[in-house]
Amino acid sequence: MKTGNETHELKAMEIVNWLIRPLPRDNHIRLHYRKRRMGIKTKCEFLLFTLLPLAYFELKNQSIMEIKKEQTIETSTAAVWDVLTKPEYIKIWLGVEVESDWRINSAILFRFSWDGKGFVDKGKIIGLDKNKLFAYTYWSNFSGLIDEPGNYSKVKFELEEKGGHTSLKLVHSKIKNQTMYVHADKNWEGTLNEIKSLSESIKKK
Repeated sequence: MKTGNETHELKAMEIVNWLIRPLPRDNHIRLHYRKRRMGIKTKCEFLLFTLLPLAYFELKNQSIMEIKKEQTIETSTAAVWDVLTKPEYIKIWLGVEVESDWRINSAILFRFSWDGKGFVDKGKIIGLDKNKLFAYTYWSNFSGLIDEPGNYSKVKFELEEKGGHTSLKLVHSKIKNQTMYVHADKNWEGTLNEIKSLSESIKKK
C-alpha cells in the first residue's frame, strides 16, 4: 500500500513523463497534445514560480514578525509584577483601562478612546505565574484584521530576579502584518522604559 507522499510523487512523475515524451506523428493529434501540454506546462510554471515563492515569502515573514526586548529594572520581581498586572499601573504605562478576572483562559479587555471614539482591544490570558510569567493573546482594532482566533498576536513577559534587580523579557510574537510589526516595535521601546521607571518608584520586597 502506497503512502500519501509516494502517491503524490508518482503522480508528479507521471506529469513530468507526459510533458517530456515525444509527440504523436499524426498532425491532428500532435496539435491536440501540444495544446494540452502547453496548458499543463503553464499551470506548473505558475505554481513553481509564482504561488510557491509567495507562500514561502508569507511563511518567512510570519516567522520574522516577532519582537524580542529585554529591560533591567533595579527593583524586585514583586514590584515589577504589580506594575504589569494591576489595572491602576497598567493605565499609566499602557494608557488603557484593563478588565479581567486574572485567571488562565480568562478574557482581558483594553478600553481606550481615540479621536473622540471608544475602542476595546481584546485577548485571553494564557500564562499567569506570579512574579515569573504574564502572557496573553492580543487583537487590536487598528490591526486591519478581522476579529478571529488566527489574527491574535501573543504578548509574553518573563521576570527573573538577578542579584537584587529584575530582568524583564518581552516577546511579542505571531504579528500578522508589517504595519503592526513596525507600530509595536516602536511602541514597546517607550513602554518598557515606562514600566522600568514606574517599577523602580515602588519600594517592595
